[in-house]
Amino acid sequence: MTESFVTQCPHCQTSFRVSRAQLGAAQGAVRCGACLHVFNAAKQLLGAMPPSEPKPTTPAPQAPRPAAPPPAKPATPGA
Repeated sequence: MTESFVTQCPHCQTSFRVSRAQLGAAQGAVRCGACLHVFNAAKQLLGAMPPSEPKPTTPAPQAPRPAAPPPAKPATPGA
Protein backbone atom coordinates (compact mmCIF):
# COMPACT_ATOMS: atom_id res chain seq x y z
CA MET A 1 0.00 0.00 0.00
CA THR A 2 1.31 3.45 -0.79
CA GLU A 3 2.19 5.88 1.94
CA SER A 4 0.00 8.97 2.04
CA PHE A 5 0.42 12.34 3.68
CA VAL A 6 -1.95 15.08 4.76
CA THR A 7 -1.51 18.58 3.41
CA GLN A 8 -3.61 21.65 4.10
CA CYS A 9 -4.56 24.50 1.80
CA PRO A 10 -3.13 27.71 3.30
CA HIS A 11 -5.99 29.72 1.80
CA CYS A 12 -9.11 27.85 3.04
CA GLN A 13 -7.57 25.36 5.53
CA THR A 14 -9.08 22.31 3.74
CA SER A 15 -7.04 19.14 4.37
CA PHE A 16 -6.23 16.58 1.67
CA ARG A 17 -4.46 13.24 1.41
CA VAL A 18 -1.60 13.24 -1.08
CA SER A 19 0.72 10.45 -2.20
CA ARG A 20 4.46 10.64 -2.66
CA ALA A 21 3.91 10.62 -6.45
CA GLN A 22 1.58 13.62 -6.21
CA LEU A 23 4.16 15.49 -4.14
CA GLY A 24 6.82 14.74 -6.76
CA ALA A 25 4.75 15.99 -9.69
CA ALA A 26 5.12 19.69 -10.56
CA GLN A 27 7.53 20.21 -7.63
CA GLY A 28 4.66 19.62 -5.18
CA ALA A 29 2.27 22.18 -6.66
CA VAL A 30 -1.39 21.20 -6.27
CA ARG A 31 -4.72 22.95 -6.71
CA CYS A 32 -7.16 22.93 -3.80
CA GLY A 33 -10.40 21.21 -4.76
CA ALA A 34 -12.41 23.49 -2.48
CA CYS A 35 -11.18 27.01 -3.29
CA LEU A 36 -8.99 26.35 -6.40
CA HIS A 37 -5.95 27.99 -4.76
CA VAL A 38 -2.63 26.61 -6.08
CA PHE A 39 -0.07 25.86 -3.37
CA ASN A 40 2.97 23.70 -2.65
CA ALA A 41 1.60 20.61 -0.90
CA ALA A 42 5.06 19.52 0.25
CA LYS A 43 5.51 22.76 2.21
CA GLN A 44 2.06 22.42 3.82
CA LEU A 45 2.34 18.83 5.09
CA LEU A 46 0.61 18.14 8.39
CA GLY A 47 1.91 14.60 8.94
CA ALA A 48 2.05 11.08 7.58
CA MET A 49 -1.04 8.88 7.48
CA PRO A 50 -0.58 5.20 8.36
CA PRO A 51 -1.47 2.81 5.55
CA SER A 52 -5.15 2.00 5.86
CA GLU A 53 -6.12 -1.58 6.53
CA PRO A 54 -9.13 -3.02 4.76
CA LYS A 55 -12.09 -3.21 7.08
CA PRO A 56 -14.38 -6.24 7.00
CA THR A 57 -17.65 -5.51 5.27
CA THR A 58 -19.61 -8.15 7.16
CA PRO A 59 -19.25 -9.27 10.76
CA ALA A 60 -17.58 -12.60 11.36
CA PRO A 61 -20.06 -15.45 11.76
CA GLN A 62 -20.57 -16.59 15.33
CA ALA A 63 -20.69 -20.20 16.37
CA PRO A 64 -24.26 -21.40 16.93
CA ARG A 65 -25.30 -21.68 20.53
CA PRO A 66 -26.13 -25.18 21.72
CA ALA A 67 -29.83 -25.73 22.28
CA ALA A 68 -30.93 -25.82 25.90
CA PRO A 69 -31.94 -29.31 27.05
CA PRO A 70 -35.69 -29.80 27.48
CA PRO A 71 -36.94 -29.44 31.06
CA ALA A 72 -36.90 -32.66 33.04
CA LYS A 73 -40.30 -34.33 33.51
CA PRO A 74 -41.35 -34.77 37.12
CA ALA A 75 -41.19 -38.35 38.33
CA THR A 76 -44.61 -39.95 38.90
CA PRO A 77 -44.73 -42.07 42.04
CA GLY A 78 -46.08 -45.62 41.91
CA ALA A 79 -46.44 -46.06 38.22
